[in-house]
Amino acid sequence: IAEIWQDLLGLERVGRHDHFFELGGHSLLAVQVASRLRQQLDVNIPLADLFKSPQLIALARTVLVASVERYSQEDVAMHSDELDGLSEEELRALLEEEDG
Repeated sequence: IAEIWQDLLGLERVGRHDHFFELGGHSLLAVQVASRLRQQLDVNIPLADLFKSPQLIALARTVLVASVERYSQEDVAMHSDELDGLSEEELRALLEEEDG
């Protein structure tokens, strides 16, 4: 995230407590931050979250939470699909293994 800010803001270095808008960021650059987060980190952060979390450390937390939630939802969907494909006998066998 720091590298994204550095690139867009033309800065050599940013710190975790730096404030995007105080460093010269504005709404058009915030849109570019959101786009790069999607491209580089595969996470979709609503633009409003960038305005709510303008410090680097706060945005990093937001990105982390969004990443964890995304992977959790994918895992649930994957396991749900696996379970849907099992017969009643296979499900019972799995449950017996768990109890067993």
